[in-house]
Amino acid sequence: MAIQTGASLVPCLGFGENDLFSTVDNQSTGFFSQKLYKIQVWCMKKCSFSAPLLTQFFPNRVSLICVVGAPIDVEKVADPSVELVGKVHAQYVKALVDLYEKHKAEHGNGVELELT
Repeated sequence: MAIQTGASLVPCLGFGENDLFSTVDNQSTGFFSQKLYKIQVWCMKKCSFSAPLLTQFFPNRVSLICVVGAPIDVEKVADPSVELVGKVHAQYVKALVDLYEKHKAEHGNGVELELT
């Protein structure tokens, strides 16, 4: 869509988001924990996001840090090729990795970057 509209892509990375909510450990052996874990997995598959409300109602008090990188200028192309989309995507992923590497010592808390 950015290529079709010519909009710049701005890489943004959030630190601390994984600490906001606790989830049920999939290694838990208790009956209730196993059932709750299965419900969470089912909800995640159906809704495409985790359902932390099953384990806690309010987020943990943690710092959230959002770092913003330099915009990536994108040339407007009405019907972009797969190769062009791949090239722009690779630029964006590289910018995210660079942003993480630049800020991980200060905000990373030992968490490794995992892009999916």
